Amino acid sequence: MTKITTFSEYSKRAAETQMESCKGANYLDSAFIGEVGELRSLYAKSVRGDYDLTDRVGDIRDESGDNCWMAAMKTVQVGYDLAELIETDDLDKAHKTALACWDEPRDTEYLDIVTGK
Repeated sequence: MTKITTFSEYSKRAAETQMESCKGANYLDSAFIGEVGELRSLYAKSVRGDYDLTDRVGDIRDESGDNCWMAAMKTVQVGYDLAELIETDDLDKAHKTALACWDEPRDTEYLDIVTGK
């Protein structure tokens, strides 16, 4: 499988994996909220002291991937792709822009773990 380097390609490839029963708003809206909750729950449990985030990097990446897939499907559902939503098709540029938006990250440890820095 070739590496995906653009949001347009990601949206296209993600849409190819979507089951017919998962295309409606009823499924996507509920599932997207659930995936966001799963990702946030990983962080909350680390705050509570259940584990250190560095021990859950694989889970964080998996849940982040699920969230990206859901975002792609929501944009496809309304006739766009992620590149149009974000107004860039350059994954590297978008990543750097997102990091620059963090004026003062409240939890740089979490950011470093998620970004692999």
